[in-house]
Amino acid sequence: MKNNKIIKLSLISLSIMSVLPVNAYALTKEETVYSKLNNNGEIINTSVYEHLINTDKLDTITDLSDLENITNINNNNKFEYANNTLTWDAKAKDIFYKGTTNKSLPISEDVTYKLDGNDISLSDMLGKSGHIEITIKYTNNDLHYNNKYGNMYTPFIVATVTSIEGKNNSNVEVTNGKVINNGNNYMVVAISLPGLSESLGIEEKIDSVTISYDTTKAELSTIYSVMSPKIIEETDMDIFNKLNNIYSKGYDLKTYMDEIESGSKDILEGLEKVSSGNTALKENLTSIIDNISLMEDGSKNLSNGINEIITNLDSALKELNSNDNLEKINSAKLLMENNTKTINNINKVNSKLKGYYDNYNLSSIKYEDILNSELENKMDLYNIKYSYENTYESNQNLMQLLTLNNQAISDSLNTLNASSTKINGMITMLKGYLLETEKGANDLNGGLTELKQGMIFYDTKMGEVNTGLTELNNGMSTLNDGIIEFNKEGISTITNYMNKLSNLTDKIEILTDYSNSYKTISITNNEIKGTTKFVNVIDGVKVQKTKTDNTNNSTKLSFIDRVKNLFK
Repeated sequence: MKNNKIIKLSLISLSIMSVLPVNAYALTKEETVYSKLNNNGEIINTSVYEHLINTDKLDTITDLSDLENITNINNNNKFEYANNTLTWDAKAKDIFYKGTTNKSLPISEDVTYKLDGNDISLSDMLGKSGHIEITIKYTNNDLHYNNKYGNMYTPFIVATVTSIEGKNNSNVEVTNGKVINNGNNYMVVAISLPGLSESLGIEEKIDSVTISYDTTKAELSTIYSVMSPKIIEETDMDIFNKLNNIYSKGYDLKTYMDEIESGSKDILEGLEKVSSGNTALKENLTSIIDNISLMEDGSKNLSNGINEIITNLDSALKELNSNDNLEKINSAKLLMENNTKTINNINKVNSKLKGYYDNYNLSSIKYEDILNSELENKMDLYNIKYSYENTYESNQNLMQLLTLNNQAISDSLNTLNASSTKINGMITMLKGYLLETEKGANDLNGGLTELKQGMIFYDTKMGEVNTGLTELNNGMSTLNDGIIEFNKEGISTITNYMNKLSNLTDKIEILTDYSNSYKTISITNNEIKGTTKFVNVIDGVKVQKTKTDNTNNSTKLSFIDRVKNLFK
């Protein structure tokens, strides 16, 4: 399925190259077929425009045509028409003429409509709101029969183009194409390849286009379908010639796979012998591990008893040196420091007070005298006299009390520190003896544990090795079977696939011939190089057209002009 998508994308890319301008021959007829369709895709009328490119500046041009109502549309060049033969008085100029035809088109259309997932006619859909789906199904009618591959079609590429206004519509999407939003309108372009999947034997088809969008007022925009039979040129076939080199490499793979198959058998036999010896070794490890476990339990009990004693000693030591005790000691020390600072501050204050008191001889002066005086510092003197007389003696007593308190705290701390040091030393010494004993027990237990773990690890790894060998043996057996099957079936599958690609190349060459042989819808002189493209138009339908619109139709672009503008 993936390869089919790649092939289809490649063909679409080639088709883009094919629509580029080509060099004109001595006389080339470029034909454009304009067909007006109703909203269901049925043909209403068809007009054919012919351009005879007079490269060699001939005075007279002879052309074949089975068109009706032929008229010159570019100049006054006269022509004669008899028995499907046109003779033009060219006067070294190009010739432009048009006509009509009732011939069936190589590509037909079938247009269906859905509103909110339900089938609906266009007339019933107009003016409504909801989710719109417009599906255009293209059918290739240019059928050929090939003796080798059966029914095949002239390859046509179809470009579907429309413009949807953005005022009442949103969320525009299209299959096999692209939606471009210019802010006011949505430009929709899609590609179809009707008949190509049947010709190439590809399951997925690209023969239809579905345009979907949300609308608040359903209308039909004009839909253009531009068709060309020039998808693949002969020069595009070079890429497929490289497939022959890939096809030849497939046979070299067979030799390599035979050698791989033989080597995988030898590896499988060696693995079976290694697995048998590993199983016997693992069976002797179980009894060794059991004896080590008994010794490990005895050493563990001794270590646990010693560890319990050490734990109790640590608890006592922790309690003695707990944060609570340390915080109490630190608080006592801090109290002593604060007492000392207070004593010093009080002493300084008293000294200053006494100095001022004596200097100003405040003892012989009354408060009224100080206040009634004209001294600038009378309030300071007043405060000094008052503070000295009322607080000096109190401060002295307080300093004495603080000094006695510091002495008591200091004596208590010295006693506590001496006792704690002795207890700490005794506990530490006892703990040291027990730790040495515990270390010996732990070393014994650790050695036994390591030995046991080593044996268990070895036993486990032996089991893992045994399991791994079994899995490796099984895997190698599976691989060996897979190699045999791949060697038998894979190479054949690759060869068959390359054959399919070879057939696909042949089909593309045939389709290229069909494309190159398609000239024009009208008959053409064999000496003239003919090219053609088809333009199908489904006119848009607006809701509630007014009379004003009908009267102004004469000022609007004609159908032909609108189509021409599409390709400018």
